[in-house]
Amino acid sequence: METELIKKKGFQKKEPIKEEVVVETIQEQEFGVQIDPDKTYKFQLIGDISKGTYVGINNVCEVFDPSIGRRRKMRYVPHYDSIWIDEQPEEHIDLSNYPINFFMSEMAVSGKDKNLILYLLNHDRIEGKQNQISSKGPLFRLQDNELLAKKALAKTQLERDAVNKALSLTGSELNMVTFVLFGKSFESETESLQAVANYAKKNPKGLIDICDDPRTRRKYLIKQGLDKNIIKSKFSMLKWGASETDIVQLPPDKDMLSFVTDWSLSDDGKDFIEVLKRQLNK
Repeated sequence: METELIKKKGFQKKEPIKEEVVVETIQEQEFGVQIDPDKTYKFQLIGDISKGTYVGINNVCEVFDPSIGRRRKMRYVPHYDSIWIDEQPEEHIDLSNYPINFFMSEMAVSGKDKNLILYLLNHDRIEGKQNQISSKGPLFRLQDNELLAKKALAKTQLERDAVNKALSLTGSELNMVTFVLFGKSFESETESLQAVANYAKKNPKGLIDICDDPRTRRKYLIKQGLDKNIIKSKFSMLKWGASETDIVQLPPDKDMLSFVTDWSLSDDGKDFIEVLKRQLNK
């Protein structure tokens, strides 16, 4: 019926407009940017550089990663899923070398090469880098005000979300996060909130990850069990405190609390945490 009506009246049936969907990679989400694959991004050296000369930077760089609060190594390899060396496959990694060169003080990078853009945006020698580690190598800047603004806005939003999450913590949740962050409790809830909020400002992603990580609650429960002698470590074995029944063997080369936390999330340890909860609630 619809087809006949269209033929009679000379109408043309319009196809629905397909909207282009830009899919962000995990890395882009991590760094608070969205890279347009159809765009060219320009980077420029800072300082007096002889015209016509090539200036190269290494494809490996150590930076301070605020998401985990410590130093971390990046490596630019085009076909990997991550710029972090600890997330890249180990096979053949030392055999690959990808030089990064400026010519006449400039470098144009296609948006299709997301790894190179992310590597440069987070390089230790880019303009405005905080927590700089290296004092060697050329300084450079990104010549893209829109992307810089997006990155700055994303950082501001993340910091605001982290501080709001910190200030919303109360009671046992606040004690839990405080312990995981600092390994201790404070004399008052106000002091705890202030300490957690300060942490959120310096390491917003780290605070959000800790609050959302199921390991955080497990670690806190296990620490309570140890403090109240419901469980204890004896002769490289985790035991129930009252009966001294063996729970799990503790490896000598791993942190006890971290190991038991990870083990409690496995199939072998799933019943342990339920028993521990019941013992803590007695």
